[in-house]
Amino acid sequence: MTSLTQETVVGADITGDAAMLASVINGADLHCAFARVLYPEIADLSDEEIKQNHKDKRNASKSPRFCFQFGGTGYTLAMNMGIPVAKGMEIEAAFKELHEGLYTYGEEKLEEAIKLGYIESTMGFKLQLPNFEEFKTFHQKLQIFTKSDWKLYKEGKGEYKAHMAANDKNEPYTIQNHGAYIFYKNNKNLVSKYFRLKSKYMRLCLNAPTQTTAAHMTKLAACELFEYIESRGHLDLVKIPNIIHDEFNLEVIEELGEEYKEKLGYFMRKAGNKLLTSGLVEIQADGNIGKNWYESK
Repeated sequence: MTSLTQETVVGADITGDAAMLASVINGADLHCAFARVLYPEIADLSDEEIKQNHKDKRNASKSPRFCFQFGGTGYTLAMNMGIPVAKGMEIEAAFKELHEGLYTYGEEKLEEAIKLGYIESTMGFKLQLPNFEEFKTFHQKLQIFTKSDWKLYKEGKGEYKAHMAANDKNEPYTIQNHGAYIFYKNNKNLVSKYFRLKSKYMRLCLNAPTQTTAAHMTKLAACELFEYIESRGHLDLVKIPNIIHDEFNLEVIEELGEEYKEKLGYFMRKAGNKLLTSGLVEIQADGNIGKNWYESK
């Protein structure tokens, strides 16, 4: 049997992120783009030069990109990669500067989700926001906070931290603004729970629409592919042992390899372009044939 792999590259169906759209339209490499940000010494090199001579730097840009694109933070990156939190935050800031439009989209999606109680994605699929009733209660309580309240809260937070630090060292500490200190203590759990949930919702808003769109593209392509296999009487000649994220692995008899390489690409593009509705980008798909899955990747 011949192993045939088809992997899709999906253009995000959003507006506002010129870097991502340009990469899809012009065939630019986003890993290379972010590598240039992280490593100024390769800023003037082309994608091909980076791929050929600086694979390590391109590979180093992948983990941060995937982390941030799907809602992670500099802290998440630091924990995952074992680097200082300050370095993780620095890398996150660089990513936000490069892909400002992604976060603008996320904020708009978050505002919509908070109004509705769910995140709407491809084909009308809805993801209910977890603990939303609790979040609404927190939101209503914090709506009455004035600028003066938030200033008092910030001052109280500083007092509280200084007090706790002194306690840890068994040193005396005199609270300067007792009212602010009490205000912070009375409200810190409310504020903390509210912003933890809001941060979680933001991650979901960045992640869910993209993942849902990609999943439906793959499922639509799988249905079209199976119907084609069945219609051609190839059920015993073409097998689908694996579908991994946005990648198909087929096993076919050798004489059908080129046919299914072409057809699989066609079905992936057809499914993808059905769901990419902006008209700005189209799906891209690349296939390979090899004696095994590894060789065909």
